[in-house]
Amino acid sequence: MQSAAYSSATTLTFCDYGLVYSAFNSAFGARLPSGRRSCGEVRVAARACDDLVGALGLPRVDVLKIDAESSELHVVRGAQRTIARFRPRIVVEVGDFDLPGVASSRELVQSLLALGYRAYERSQFDLAPHVPRATYDYGNLLFVPPRFAHSTA
Repeated sequence: MQSAAYSSATTLTFCDYGLVYSAFNSAFGARLPSGRRSCGEVRVAARACDDLVGALGLPRVDVLKIDAESSELHVVRGAQRTIARFRPRIVVEVGDFDLPGVASSRELVQSLLALGYRAYERSQFDLAPHVPRATYDYGNLLFVPPRFAHSTA
């Protein structure tokens, strides 16, 4: 079953820069600095993460890794039942590109904190509690449900 995880069933059109610049691919417009290179378009079927988990018949979900090139909050919104049922650890990519129609990373962080998760970030060679920022450079954060917060970090 080939499908992107998203907030709903739809078809997304990605701006595809190819393998070398794939970190800049997005369904929300050009993330590569202007003038660098043109992009091709790729259409991708998308479904809510909850629907994908159900269709696959997964008995449990322990970890969600979300690196969705500016669609992270959409994936979280489409995974609400999965998150509520399984309370997985969530690793999520953050980074603000100021694209129209894209939630800020702060909104993403706040949405997971509102679900009762605790946020951690890499600090040297360990994890440290994360304090939400106004804006984010590229990085990854770990969100842990309360039952694991003390034993994980």
